[in-house]
Amino acid sequence: MTTEPFWLQINESNLRQGDYLPRCLVPTFAPAIEGQTEVQDVRVDEFDLIILTQSCDLENKKVRLVAMSSIYPLSTFEKTNPAFANKGKRNDLRRGKIEGLHLLASPTKPDENMEALLVDFREIYRFSRSQTHVGTGK
Repeated sequence: MTTEPFWLQINESNLRQGDYLPRCLVPTFAPAIEGQTEVQDVRVDEFDLIILTQSCDLENKKVRLVAMSSIYPLSTFEKTNPAFANKGKRNDLRRGKIEGLHLLASPTKPDENMEALLVDFREIYRFSRSQTHVGTGK
């Protein structure tokens, strides 16, 4: 049985909850050191993100900041988190038993479990609406 994909590629400036934003630049700050007054360099990393803020709040401009979380192909997540390569741990993920992590079907191969996408709610990024004027895919 083939499952119809629930992801659609769109190119518009309106953001919606669940939009998948590939290759977003995210500033990464070093931990603050008490008493340190020197200017520090800010590293910029690239992440794939998914929008968490509710669509109605975005459409009605009720929020100043847009909340997003990282989203990874399951295979990529397992490389940096080897415990999840274990079949039992992967099944716990699939069943929703791992707090802060959620699996979504692959946008291109919805029937392939190893192509699934993993949303990591343990790290939330917030950007002002003006920083998120991009074409989006959902």
